Amino acid sequence: VVTPYAAARTTWNKATSLNSGPWAVVQASAAEHALRAVSCARLERTRWPDRRRRLCAIAGAHGFEGDGSCNGGVLVDVGGLRRSSLNPERSEVTFGSGVTIGQIVLALNGSKRVMPLGHCVTVGITGVTLSGGQGLLSRRYGLTADSLVRVEYVSVNGAHAVADAQHNNDLLWLARGAGAGGDHFPGIITALTFATHSDAEITGWTEFK
Repeated sequence: VVTPYAAARTTWNKATSLNSGPWAVVQASAAEHALRAVSCARLERTRWPDRRRRLCAIAGAHGFEGDGSCNGGVLVDVGGLRRSSLNPERSEVTFGSGVTIGQIVLALNGSKRVMPLGHCVTVGITGVTLSGGQGLLSRRYGLTADSLVRVEYVSVNGAHAVADAQHNNDLLWLARGAGAGGDHFPGIITALTFATHSDAEITGWTEFK
């Protein structure tokens, strides 16, 4: 399904959407699509050095400031990257960068695992994580970003890459609160892996008494 340009460039804050004018919008439904977008941008700069289009990524499009507008550049919408997988042995869960908080709650339902999240079900997990993220469980488990253990992304060099404790760990720390928007993380994030906690740990929680 091809979304009309006027709808594809629209963000949650309609006031800032009026000023949003990307040259093109790439709607990725697989990590490979983000890779191709970066590769095409690199090729364009090689063939036409005078063309210096920005390349930005957007997920839930909830940024209040409209910082994913990418005026004049190429906007990569990763909202279609919605895979999810739970690793019971490591108590970790991996989500595509386009997954929303509501979809995460549904995915974890019945797994007896929890993680700190925000309150609005339509907000994307990538923006929440890059902005720190907090919710009802934050007083016990910290920010959403504190549970982040792995980032899968397309690098500026046009390659699939990961950031975790063993690889590019400086970028893992950067992703833990670097800020959402097109200019904060040096790559297009395609998936995020989080540590989870047993829901039995919050039974009988008494901090509010």
